[in-house]
Amino acid sequence: MWEDKVVSERYRSVALPGGHTPLGIYENNPGSSRDALLVTDKGVIVYAPEGNYTVEFKDIADATWTPESKRQANAVRVTLQSGGIRDIPVHGATPQTADVFEFLRFVMRAAGPASSDV
Repeated sequence: MWEDKVVSERYRSVALPGGHTPLGIYENNPGSSRDALLVTDKGVIVYAPEGNYTVEFKDIADATWTPESKRQANAVRVTLQSGGIRDIPVHGATPQTADVFEFLRFVMRAAGPASSDV
């Protein structure tokens, strides 16, 4: 059940993968669902312009930030157990920090012991 009326109306039509419970939204573009991240108890659903996709925590083998420069980092690059690669955009930043590093730590902890330590 969504608690925030603005968020609930904007994301109500999203078909969650079976068994997923929504936990929160990270909006890369505040007020827009473009590149928004819907965090569930089992993974992250990315609202990408080319089509939505889900990265399940159980499928993550490793993750890092991209591009390599810490000053330009704007996505979590996930290596899946299958060998596939998925980028999760995380654009928020202040002059001192970038949200991508906190999101990376969250993803790696949620992925559990199968992933590398961050």
